[in-house]
Amino acid sequence: MSSKPKVALSQDFLLNLARLPATVQGKVLKWAIRFQTDPTASGFNYEKIRAARDLHLRSVRIDGDWRGIVFVPPRSDLYILLYVDHHDEAYRWAENRKLTINPVTGAMQVVLVEEVSAPPAPAAPVARRAPDEMAGRQNLFADLSDADLLSLGTPADLYAGHHEPHRSAQPGCLGATLPAQQAL
Repeated sequence: MSSKPKVALSQDFLLNLARLPATVQGKVLKWAIRFQTDPTASGFNYEKIRAARDLHLRSVRIDGDWRGIVFVPPRSDLYILLYVDHHDEAYRWAENRKLTINPVTGAMQVVLVEEVSAPPAPAAPVARRAPDEMAGRQNLFADLSDADLLSLGTPADLYAGHHEPHRSAQPGCLGATLPAQQAL
């Protein structure tokens, strides 16, 4: 006996849904209810997003102009509605996102991959500060191991191989790239 697939709604999906015009919200809600009933139904055409960093993200047509971005599991029965927007904006959103499950906390995390894989190059050479200038600043996360960061809920993609830039004491240095639950 096979179990019925489950559908979850991400925070990004719900936040963007709330920003849509009322007429579009009605269409999306009607579609989402049908989708929750059976995400494997033949009426849903999952389109691969060629430029997506996460191979499990798919686009699903809501109508001629609106698309839902869905995480389609490789070996699971949990489908996740991640985002909804106009066709091009939805695809653009999906291109640099990756869904991960934190192995320690079990939290679902949508990570903005672009920020991690290509840190911005400094605009001009940075002069080294004298030890006296740096005495008041300490690297807050220097003593934390990868396992410690993972147990705090930080996705491995954000610090793997990039210890120093992402462990600085500068306020907000990671905030834009952290999943919502860690950026608070």
